[in-house]
Amino acid sequence: MILQAVTHSLACNFTSDNAQNLLVAKCTHLVLYDVTPTGLQPLLDIPIYGRIAALEVVRMPGETRDQIFMSTEDNAFCLLAYNQQTGEIDTKAAGDGTVGYVRGSSASFASHASFTSHASSSPLPLLLLRNLHALSQLHTL
Repeated sequence: MILQAVTHSLACNFTSDNAQNLLVAKCTHLVLYDVTPTGLQPLLDIPIYGRIAALEVVRMPGETRDQIFMSTEDNAFCLLAYNQQTGEIDTKAAGDGTVGYVRGSSASFASHASFTSHASSSPLPLLLLRNLHALSQLHTL
C-alpha cells in the first residue's frame, strides 16, 4: 500500500441535502467520507488520472446539494456530482483548459453557480470555473 499525503480537503453537502461530507484529495485519489457522530465513515475512494491541483465547492442555483469542481496539474477539469441512486460519483462536465474544450450537459453552470475556493496553487482552475460557460460555447458535445 502506497501512502499519499493529503493535498486538499473540503467539507460539503455532497451525498444528500443534510449530509455532512468530507472530501479529501490525496495526490491522485479523491476520498469521500460521511461525517457521523461516531466519526468519519469512508464512502468512496476514486482514482484520478492526474495530480489534483484544485477542488472547489459549487452550489447550483435552486439546489440543496453541492457539486465539486476539480482540476489537475495538466489543466484537465471536471464538475462532479454524487448520484444517490447508484452511490457513485457522476461527471457532469469535463474539459481541458489548455485547448478550451468542454463536454457535458451541465457545461454552462459557471454563469450562475456560487463557489468556494480551497487551496488552489494556480489561478487557472478558478479562471476556468468562472469562464466555463464561455468555454462551453466553443465546443460542446
